[in-house]
Amino acid sequence: MFASLSYLFIFIAILNVVIILDFSLVNLAFIIYIIASFNTETISKRYSNL
Repeated sequence: MFASLSYLFIFIAILNVVIILDFSLVNLAFIIYIIASFNTETISKRYSNL
C-alpha cells in the first residue's frame, strides 16, 4: 500500500513538471509569434515607405 502511494506521488510530481514545461513551451511559442508578427509588421512598413 505504501509503495503504491509513493509511486502515485512520483507520478503526480512528474505530471506537474510536464504540465509546467508544457505551459512554458506554449508561452515561449506565443512570445515568438508576437515577436515574429511585430518584425513582419515593421518590415512591411519599411517596404511601404520605400
